[in-house]
Amino acid sequence: MCGEPGDSGGSWYSGPDHAAQAQGVTSGGIVGCPGDGPMYFQPLTPILDQWNLDLTTG
Repeated sequence: MCGEPGDSGGSWYSGPDHAAQAQGVTSGGIVGCPGDGPMYFQPLTPILDQWNLDLTTG
């Protein structure tokens, strides 16, 4: 993972663009490229549950 300042709050997903699966929200880590350090994210399900939201994709 290659993170830069300002990435917090951005989407975290897995898989190819045409079949990406939402995983969570970026919350920090070691910035810089190449991505030698860890990056952290908050899982999506607890966030959706807290606000009683559903994720809809098209």
